[in-house]
Amino acid sequence: MTDFSGNVSFFTENFHSLVQPGNSVVQEVASELNSLSYARIDSFLSALIGRVRTIFDFDTDMSLYGLDDYWASPDEMVQAGAGDCDDFALFASSVLHAMGLPHDVVMGYYQGAGGHAWVEVHGEGSTYILEFTEPQLHIIPESDYSFIPYMPVARVIVE
Repeated sequence: MTDFSGNVSFFTENFHSLVQPGNSVVQEVASELNSLSYARIDSFLSALIGRVRTIFDFDTDMSLYGLDDYWASPDEMVQAGAGDCDDFALFASSVLHAMGLPHDVVMGYYQGAGGHAWVEVHGEGSTYILEFTEPQLHIIPESDYSFIPYMPVARVIVE
């Protein structure tokens, strides 16, 4: 991300127009996840990460759109077949929103990588961070970022 403060403004002002819970692929993923039974929230969130990463490749905005930074909607991500961190965050947010699950989409810094976007789910005394760049689920004590190299700057709460 090049102009981080400008990206934060764009993120907070345009977030809700970029979330598309009605997208057909979003609906398909939500339906698949709804059809399965999960004993724990971490199992469900790991399944979400895995499923989304089997559908889409990770690629840069420069490669996909010829721009330093571009926030692709799920429609655009489906068309491109790939996305970067903010595109994955918007897609996952769309799935969680379609399922009626509260979550946050967060923009901040990741140590050594500069600006970054991710999804957080809060529950059971923990914060679950959905990371799509290197697909994994981080589980930390509620909002205690001292355990991981993330530093949130802005968030949109989706309920």
